[in-house]
Amino acid sequence: MNQSLQLSETVLEGLTHVQKQLNDMKYPEAIQLMDDVVDGFASIENSVRPVLGT
Repeated sequence: MNQSLQLSETVLEGLTHVQKQLNDMKYPEAIQLMDDVVDGFASIENSVRPVLGT
């Protein structure tokens, strides 16, 4: 769970950076980073799913 918490902080930082890239019209970079953010979110979901019983 501690790793999931750390990863969630990294995902949030990634989303903040995606927003900055979009504001700077750096669309290809934003898309790549968003893909990494989604992978991080999926990893968090997979790790907490057994705890939640879903």
